[in-house]
Amino acid sequence: MQNSRADSALFNEEKDPKNSAFEGANPLPKSRSIGANRPISPPLTTSTLQNARAVQSSGSRAQLRAVEAAPRSNRLEPRGTAIACDIVEQCIGDWLADGEYESNSPATLRSKQEHVEKFVWFLHEHKITQVRSAEVKRFLAHVKNGHLEPKGRFGLSSERSFRPVTDRTVQLYFVNIRGYFAFLTAEGYCAQSPLLGVKQPKAPKPRIEPLSVEEIATLIQATKSAFTHNRERNEAILYFLFDTGVRVAEMCSLRVEDCDLARRIATVTGKGNKTRQVAFGGDTARLIKRYLEKYPRAADQELFGSERPVCEGDGITPSGVSDMLKRLAEFARINPKRVSPHKFRHSFATEFIRDGGPPKALQMLLGHEDMSMTYRYVTLSETDATAQHRKHSPAKLLRVKHRS
Repeated sequence: MQNSRADSALFNEEKDPKNSAFEGANPLPKSRSIGANRPISPPLTTSTLQNARAVQSSGSRAQLRAVEAAPRSNRLEPRGTAIACDIVEQCIGDWLADGEYESNSPATLRSKQEHVEKFVWFLHEHKITQVRSAEVKRFLAHVKNGHLEPKGRFGLSSERSFRPVTDRTVQLYFVNIRGYFAFLTAEGYCAQSPLLGVKQPKAPKPRIEPLSVEEIATLIQATKSAFTHNRERNEAILYFLFDTGVRVAEMCSLRVEDCDLARRIATVTGKGNKTRQVAFGGDTARLIKRYLEKYPRAADQELFGSERPVCEGDGITPSGVSDMLKRLAEFARINPKRVSPHKFRHSFATEFIRDGGPPKALQMLLGHEDMSMTYRYVTLSETDATAQHRKHSPAKLLRVKHRS
């Protein structure tokens, strides 16, 4: 087949650069700096316009083949996408409703709402209209260092806003914002999350410092001396926390009908509205029975009642348990900062492992979704065993034999 004039002209131009329509134009640079996504366009000339139609089809294909053949590392591809600030602000209610649908706890929903609303405040404060990963990183930097600003973190000027936060707090902000972007992506508001491929901020795992058995016994003894009101309830609460390892919120929501004193089993509702059974011993069952005999409760009421109920039959709240423990700690001359309901959970897990309890059973009793947290107690127990070995090393006996 005979070549057309346009094909012949193109062939001659490729063969002899002097015949090119771009003769006299500045040559393309061999290397370009970062950010120059496109080659420098030569100035348009009369010759260029005359030959444009002839080279359009074949030239476009040649350029496309050249781009495809270029190494992938030389191409600039943005990570994730940008989301309009208006969308970030307007969809918070839908996200929280989705969390309720997924059975998130009220505490989880409050955390999600607080973190994202403060992120929106930051966007408005800095007049940001498009959210990318850089804006999220700037916000997290503000969360960490905002207490140094004249009005404190988030411009609140409150005592709390001038306090430093832990790395774990910054990490939780990141996790919630990332979850929100994942929701927006799933709902079709953006093609990709702006945090796609962005690593989670590092935070050291909190050190587990359980209360000793002696400290817990001292706190229990203090219930008999520190207060005259609700003495039986307070003692039963301390025994139940230490004997079951439940979270304080799980204990506070426990109803009378959920606690089987005969079988010594309680059915608690944990995170994500998941229920599980926990066991307790005879001493704990006896104290709960004594408490209920003195302060009867209906089957559908919370097991442990409040000292100052708003409505009749209200149960004690997690903050009420914390306040009670702090008062007991002060009376018993134990540092109140070391005493909290969660420390009883740590103490239960530590003593369970020390006494030879299997880690898998501990995972089920604590309600952990995986073994990563449970193995922290195993590690703690192994550290304790190492310390005991240093104290009672059998090799010390060789010194006595050697001297004799």
